Amino acid sequence: MHTQSSKINWIILSLFFLSFTGCKCAPDLALNSAQEKASTPIQNDFSQAFTWSQNYDSATQQLSVDVHLNEGFHAYAEGEETGVPVDLEISDLNGWRMEGKPLLPSGDKELLENEFSVGAKVTGGKGMLRGILKMQLCSTTACDRPRQHPFEYMMPRGSQG
Repeated sequence: MHTQSSKINWIILSLFFLSFTGCKCAPDLALNSAQEKASTPIQNDFSQAFTWSQNYDSATQQLSVDVHLNEGFHAYAEGEETGVPVDLEISDLNGWRMEGKPLLPSGDKELLENEFSVGAKVTGGKGMLRGILKMQLCSTTACDRPRQHPFEYMMPRGSQG
């Protein structure tokens, strides 16, 4: 019994050592974890899942929040019943108000991937506009909790609503 236990310990120790050396001599048993990690995208780093910007069109009084999702991530459009759809709120700071409801994107099967915009007609104010983009992000393996992403946008001079 002592000999069989020693063999098992030797095999476990050998596999452990091989996994750190990246040996390709037993590909089913030894993994090169550094190469595996480098080729596998980080699917659940939600803080790095998107970039965004705000723009304003003074001719239409349209504020646009443009979102770019990194590959492997998605958000939800209106009509989604499980995840929380994107939404937009405008603060009444400096007299700004949203006319009507926000203009929300539609998606394929209520999924938003790659790029989308959320918009609103804003009037009545001048100077700094503050808002909140509400969004729940998911990867192919997990979902983040719904989050609020506050922003400030200095409205161009002469864009008094």
